[in-house]
Amino acid sequence: MAAVSSQDDDDADADKSNDGSFESALNALFSPLHQSTTKEAIAKAAQRRTSTVNDMRLYWSCLSDVPQKPNKRKMIHITGTKGKGSTACFCESIVRTHGCSTGLFTSPHLIDIRERIRWNGRPVHGNIFSNAYWKIRRDLEASITKLENEDLPVLPGYFRMLTLMAYYILEVMLEVDVLIIEVGMGGRYDATNFWDVTDDSAVVCGVTKLDLDHTRILGNTVELIAWEKGGIFARDKADTVKISSKQVTRIEQESDETGAEKSASNYQPPGGAFLLDSNTPGVIAMFQSCAKIEGCGRLDLLLVDATGARLVKALNGRPLGLAGEHQYGNATLAVHLCQAVLPEDNISIENPKTIEGVQSAQWPGRCQVLERQPWTYLLDGAHTLDSMTATVDFFSQQVKQNEECVLIFNCSHERNPIELLRLLLPISISKVYFAKSDSSRPSPVAVPNAKLLLQDQGIAIQSELLEEDEKPTWQETLASVWKHLTAEWGSSTAISCNSSARMVLDDLNANYKPSKVLVTGSLYLVGSILTTVEWTEESSPDIGNPL
Repeated sequence: MAAVSSQDDDDADADKSNDGSFESALNALFSPLHQSTTKEAIAKAAQRRTSTVNDMRLYWSCLSDVPQKPNKRKMIHITGTKGKGSTACFCESIVRTHGCSTGLFTSPHLIDIRERIRWNGRPVHGNIFSNAYWKIRRDLEASITKLENEDLPVLPGYFRMLTLMAYYILEVMLEVDVLIIEVGMGGRYDATNFWDVTDDSAVVCGVTKLDLDHTRILGNTVELIAWEKGGIFARDKADTVKISSKQVTRIEQESDETGAEKSASNYQPPGGAFLLDSNTPGVIAMFQSCAKIEGCGRLDLLLVDATGARLVKALNGRPLGLAGEHQYGNATLAVHLCQAVLPEDNISIENPKTIEGVQSAQWPGRCQVLERQPWTYLLDGAHTLDSMTATVDFFSQQVKQNEECVLIFNCSHERNPIELLRLLLPISISKVYFAKSDSSRPSPVAVPNAKLLLQDQGIAIQSELLEEDEKPTWQETLASVWKHLTAEWGSSTAISCNSSARMVLDDLNANYKPSKVLVTGSLYLVGSILTTVEWTEESSPDIGNPL
């Protein structure tokens, strides 16, 4: 049976080599079979956003040999804007140091798609990945009538398919002890949010710091974004939030006389959500409203100290595995999430195994220091105002006073580059490369020009600093913005535009003395640089073909 595309176009040739290999699975995932590549297809997919949870349930019901409502599920579900991937990484490391197996699903990937689905800290083996893809695909293609009757494409979109694969690999093929799931976007209508929570499950929710991101879809205020993200609290994931709560409780920063944490010690699954207290009062109130909506079950919304003061004290000068002051809050949030999902394991902040877990955590592309002679790369995929603030703090800690650095920068044209670039001005930068990422997601949003961006921010336009081309590239637009900002700052910087990661590094090697190379603004760009310097991770073991 021919596969049905996820968009109405003739893509019969997009999947000729379906030989069951990892390469053919990868080619299919990046083809129009799972990718909406036209404005019409993107718009059609967007219309189904609020149906995502129900759509995912229908897809899952088409799979053979899977539990429709798994028993005794242990899962940590994490949303937020800044730090959710880092928090998930800390959770995974903590759970493993306490002796449990883990499955981690995150996005996006930097180099290899298998980074998104990790088994005990490693990207799943290519054979595991491909076996899951082809098994799920066969089952969906065998259910064509059922899916078409619901007006669903037989093959789901890219992220939906990856989510099905992640749950299938980690729940069915590997049967890990604890699932750690990072939402893709928002939460309420996210593909990861489709599974019911049974009465004997232990599912806890974590919320990191919120910021303005994906505003075109999630809303243009942090309160609206909080409503979207608060949807992961739902016990019945197919409906709106259905958990009641009487109060928001602040977790005690100090332990009681027995060493047990006062607020978290009474936690009983299923239920429980932990929220960093660095969020605004409006955001906290919105999450409280989400938790109070009438329905089945009970949820305690617990505030976590974003300074991580108690963890800092327990570490006693020892570093976290992830650099940056903001990571103490993410690590503290992770400790509470792990304690809640495994209450019998004494996962307290002071437990030596917990300390080992937060120290051994590693998360590529987030405040990453990479030595590649003659350069020291400082890489962070920050792409929001809050995250860039933290990244600049990280850069400042790593760069000596008056040490000249090279900056490699790119960001999505959907973001405001001015507020991001302004934060980088105090760093002593000798040259900026506005580089192209090797890959990026398609966008229906038109690319703005420098004049419009500057006018919107009330910056006086200097015509001699604007791009000369009639239709400048996005990188040339970023260069024009940077020239205006440095002119305001009273400095100037050498600039290069439109180079690929490979071209940038070749130019650095040919023309510059060793110094720090700062890479930020986009995880896609960070991934491009890591690919170019041939940074890799070891895969998980293979398990053969159990299907």
